[in-house]
Amino acid sequence: TGRWSDILGDGTLVKDVLRGGAGRQPEAGDRVSVHYRCGVALPAAGESEALDSSEDRRQPMTFVLGDSEVILGLERAVETMCEGERAAFVVHPSLAHGAAGCCAGLVPQGVGAADGAALVEAPPAGALRLEVELLEVRRQGGPLAEAEDLSPEACLQASMRAKDAGNADFKAGDLQKASASYERALRLIGVEIEEPVDRGGGDPPDDARWEDAARKEARDQLALSCLLNLSQCELRLERFSEARRHASLAADLDPASSKAVYRRGLAAMGLGLLEPARADLAEAARREPRSAEVRAQLQECKRRLQASEQRERSTFGGMFER
Repeated sequence: TGRWSDILGDGTLVKDVLRGGAGRQPEAGDRVSVHYRCGVALPAAGESEALDSSEDRRQPMTFVLGDSEVILGLERAVETMCEGERAAFVVHPSLAHGAAGCCAGLVPQGVGAADGAALVEAPPAGALRLEVELLEVRRQGGPLAEAEDLSPEACLQASMRAKDAGNADFKAGDLQKASASYERALRLIGVEIEEPVDRGGGDPPDDARWEDAARKEARDQLALSCLLNLSQCELRLERFSEARRHASLAADLDPASSKAVYRRGLAAMGLGLLEPARADLAEAARREPRSAEVRAQLQECKRRLQASEQRERSTFGGMFER
């Protein structure tokens, strides 16, 4: 149809609905079946020869949404669809194969970011064009449903494996995949990460499996580590709202955590919330007086606050003068 929409709002994934669907919309943990065609994105969303096509093989692809089995761009695309829908997508390299490229060099590495219009009109190297048909959505599985069938000890072990996978992805520079692994690790131990920052409670929601003090302590320590790692990924990805929420959840779990307070302050500064940022960074500096990094960020926050106050005085200072 040519009506492209920037579905994530950051210019990394745009969508054009080719045929509407009337079925259910998938959620994380659902098993989905799709047909897809994948090629290099050309200017103005022109079509290139397919590099890969499940339709040519006459074999739909099936995967669990949220389990990082496919590129993040395809997961995010399918999340927006309903059963029976067919849509075209242009995927920025950051949601595809990043700087690594793919298909033995047929898709080169990508650089830079784009807004939605730029991604369609002049896609960067490494951008992909997908055409996807969502054939079936089956409610099942996923980390939460999987965890219901596991003992607390098995949940902890599975969560640790997911955390370790996230650590490996982080070291390799794949922050998107690392974030997904940390989120999976948290869900496996029953930690709700989508709650608002001011939720009026300290601990993750409990069920009977975590009433044992030793189990709960192990779960909380693992959750704290994953939340801190997740917020660090999100800071580097400049997802400041999510970073602030998850750092706040970490601070709820461990009010003495300097890292949680510091990362919450950095996220607030990234959002332009300079007063809350200064309060958190000052507290982090009080707790970690020898940290040059913390002191430098606190000074930067104070500099931004001063510049903001000067702009306000310049703008409004003479408003009521004759």
